[in-house]
Amino acid sequence: MTFNKKLATIGTLGVVGISSVGFVGITSAHSNTSGDALPEKIASKFNLNKDEVKKVFEEERTSHEAERQKSFSDKLQKLVDEGKLTADQKSKVEAKFKEMHEQREANKDSNLTKEQHRAEMKTHRDELKKWADENKIDLDLIQPDKPEGKMGGHGGPRKGME
Repeated sequence: MTFNKKLATIGTLGVVGISSVGFVGITSAHSNTSGDALPEKIASKFNLNKDEVKKVFEEERTSHEAERQKSFSDKLQKLVDEGKLTADQKSKVEAKFKEMHEQREANKDSNLTKEQHRAEMKTHRDELKKWADENKIDLDLIQPDKPEGKMGGHGGPRKGME
């Protein structure tokens, strides 16, 4: 296989693989499997350089994260423009969500049981609600947008869609 074909294969597999990273992330949260398992499997299956495949996955993840952050910031700015949030609240929300993201990254490889993970998530939700109340921020306003007709997390209905 030529180098260009390998790069095209890596790119294609990277895009397909990144779309399944959410699933891998969910399952790896409840297992001891490393986040590198899928890139390693792809590299092995197609006889590719594991480091190159991992690099494609990381670049795609970083790009997706940057797009998500920009979209969220744009949404918050729209809420400020509409008078639904103040500029100070927008700054607080951005700082809080950055803090939460960093905390998730730091806890990514924890070996919690399913029950422990649920208890920890409930604690985080309760803390976020308390923080939002203290800062007079309506959490329903700042939920990530879902495409029309899509369900909320884990297949459940989103608030207002019940």
